[in-house]
Amino acid sequence: MSSFVKSQGIFYFSMNINKKGGIRMHNKIQQLLSQIDCVDKMMTAKIENERSSINDQFYSQLVTTHQKVSLAEKRYHVKNACSPITSEID
Repeated sequence: MSSFVKSQGIFYFSMNINKKGGIRMHNKIQQLLSQIDCVDKMMTAKIENERSSINDQFYSQLVTTHQKVSLAEKRYHVKNACSPITSEID
């Protein structure tokens, strides 16, 4: 076997290793991108749940406050210009 044929074989062998290594690297990159995408979806869902929880808590406190104000208006005949009960008391 001539040195040219040997060098061609080594070159071809090293190209196959690089191809396989490149494919492996590509697969690892794809796997990492998939994991990042999954984490992104999980974080988005968590943020949406947190936002929903905060909104629920806010509206709950708002309703409770409104009920307390309404009760105070009824008990003590206090007029609140912002309340719909004001028109009933007049």
